[in-house]
Amino acid sequence: MGGYQTNDGRTTAWQRVVRSAKLNTLDRADLQVLSEYGVHTILDFRTNKELLSAPDRVPGGAKDYHTPILAVDDTRSSASREELRDDLSEPGYGHRQMVRNVS
Repeated sequence: MGGYQTNDGRTTAWQRVVRSAKLNTLDRADLQVLSEYGVHTILDFRTNKELLSAPDRVPGGAKDYHTPILAVDDTRSSASREELRDDLSEPGYGHRQMVRNVS
């Protein structure tokens, strides 16, 4: 990622930020690629629950910082299929979630 204009009119450098997901699924070859690319800092914005259920695999020498954006996963992105099935079977659940997350 890169090329974004900053508030002071400058531009962020290209290839300085890598957007990813599911670092828990990386294998040795993936870790090597990230290490060779120069990844040295990982910012994990997931909730504590998400982190505990799927801890990051980190390239050698990189530092992994857990800085959750939400205290609780209000988006329900970490909910299990069973939890979502229960939620969605409740009449009006979807509407209440949309209203709650907008206000």
